[in-house]
Amino acid sequence: MEKAKVYYTDFRTIAFGDGLPTKLKKLIQKAGIGQIDMNGKFVAIKMHFGEQGNISFLRPNYARAVVDVVKELGGKPFLTDCNTMYPGSRKNAIEHLYCAWENGFTPLPDWKDALSRYLKELGTNQ
Repeated sequence: MEKAKVYYTDFRTIAFGDGLPTKLKKLIQKAGIGQIDMNGKFVAIKMHFGEQGNISFLRPNYARAVVDVVKELGGKPFLTDCNTMYPGSRKNAIEHLYCAWENGFTPLPDWKDALSRYLKELGTNQ
């Protein structure tokens, strides 16, 4: 069995060096993302949108870095996450979308108003 290759980068930045999103782009390119045929295909980028009030998730700017590379390779990227089985802010699709929005994962500002109205109709305390 062949050992897996592990790629890493120094995530420290200096005043005139590459920022972290740029380093992430270089890292995934070095790891071989360009060898995957994405041209014209939908590409799921599985990640964790975070719980409300929690800060232990990758920030949207890192997701944007991956999205940019996928687009450069001709892919049609979208971010995805999984609902949870426990009660929390990701227990159903609507509240999950609201949580993602609260954590900065949507470029569509009108989603907040639409989701807020829907959650009020459901009787949630969002």
